[in-house]
Amino acid sequence: MKLKLSWLCWLLPVLPINAQISATDHLLYATEVPTHRVDQRTEAERLRWLAEQQADMGNAVEAQIYAHRAIDIFKSLGEAGEVIRTSIPLLSIHQQLHNGEKIIELALAGALYAASVGDTLLLIDMTTSLGIGYDECRQYHKALQCYLDCITLEKALGVSPALSYANASSTFTWMGRYDEARQYAVTAYQIALPEQDSSAMILAKLNEGLALAYLGRGDELLAVIAHTELLAANSEEADLPGSIAYLKSLAYATNRDFEKAYNYHKAFYQIDSAYSSAERNAHFAQIETLYQTQEKEMENARLNTSLARQRAGLVIVGSLLLLLGAITFFQYNRLKIRNKLLSAEKFLAETKRLHAAEQQEYYERELQDFTRIVIEKNQALEAFQAAITSSDSHSDQTSALQSELRQFIILTDADWRNFRQKFERVHLGFFEKFQCEVPDATAAELRLAALTKLELSNHEIAAMLGISPESVTKTRYRLRKKLGDRELEKLLAEKGSMACNAPSK
Repeated sequence: MKLKLSWLCWLLPVLPINAQISATDHLLYATEVPTHRVDQRTEAERLRWLAEQQADMGNAVEAQIYAHRAIDIFKSLGEAGEVIRTSIPLLSIHQQLHNGEKIIELALAGALYAASVGDTLLLIDMTTSLGIGYDECRQYHKALQCYLDCITLEKALGVSPALSYANASSTFTWMGRYDEARQYAVTAYQIALPEQDSSAMILAKLNEGLALAYLGRGDELLAVIAHTELLAANSEEADLPGSIAYLKSLAYATNRDFEKAYNYHKAFYQIDSAYSSAERNAHFAQIETLYQTQEKEMENARLNTSLARQRAGLVIVGSLLLLLGAITFFQYNRLKIRNKLLSAEKFLAETKRLHAAEQQEYYERELQDFTRIVIEKNQALEAFQAAITSSDSHSDQTSALQSELRQFIILTDADWRNFRQKFERVHLGFFEKFQCEVPDATAAELRLAALTKLELSNHEIAAMLGISPESVTKTRYRLRKKLGDRELEKLLAEKGSMACNAPSK
């Protein structure tokens, strides 16, 4: 529950581009040969604008390409300030990718520049980004110091420190200092309330709720959640429903109502896509274990009640022989029940194992079907494009078809997220382990590795990604170069043994 970086973009200067032209028109313009020359600064500003648009749409690769091209031009012009401002879209992308080291690198450079020129607002923004980077790297003491420095700077400048208080609250929680986390969250809300800053108020309430969950105050947490839902009624934040469902599961688990906790955690799965599969499974297993523990405690209570009644009966009878016989009979029954329970547990375990195997087989079939459908879709588009190319390029029908083709997106981000989710079900932890082996792998190389894992040919991969087989070959060559002596096929063939040699953070 951290502050998003997109709100920093209001600090960027207004660029000399016609606001009536859509983002798509700019992207098409960027790929065409210009009919007139523009000066380098105007070109750099246009590239920076494109980087911001791509960052807002979540297109990490395109945003980085445009931003780096703009930075190169500004560097050649000797404009250090523009270089730093152009790094803001890169900070946004790396925050979306949870790339803490890159965030720290860019934010440090920006903070040093801001301090040298006395730009306090820019210094606050870069220090906030630096704190987010340290949080991603789990260097919580450094992150906390960054947020506290932001609070000091904002108070001196007369700027609202509500978001910095909220960020500090979140970091206190990860450090295990829950009382301080709640105190800072309450302070953030009190600051944001007179200003009616809904984003800061919601973030403060979410962080207060998280601190209450770790403090074990379920009833107070439910009250905070109800308040948060009122604040979020008109909010368009996509991750709010998932955060609220997750807090509800923690609240009901704290109150030992594990059935509701279990149901809300399942709802959280269906909404949330930020966590990795391993983390989701760990949370789900924890709630499920608590639910089963409650059932066992109730069964133990029933057995203890039965034992007490039998002992009372033995005392009333008062006969030593009957008492001994009753105890023997009770022990026999208890062992019999225990054996039945053991048999039932074994049966349940076997049932779960068979269910897991069936589910794995279903996921594999689902992934294969999804891959086949995407390949067929792109092959159909290639045939469609070839038909357009071979037809009369000056006819009205051809112009309409070409326009329709340009507007069709091959393998959208939604397609890739759907594919990645299905792929992770079959090959659990593949992307995390692969990035540990190849930390500097690009998004294209990561996709190539996943499709290679499915044993697809270059032609099939090209059809699936909507690119040429030569592009697939070039991407594979770059990936092999990064691997060095290691062979890509052997690395991908390993099951569960792809060790991460990078130092732990």
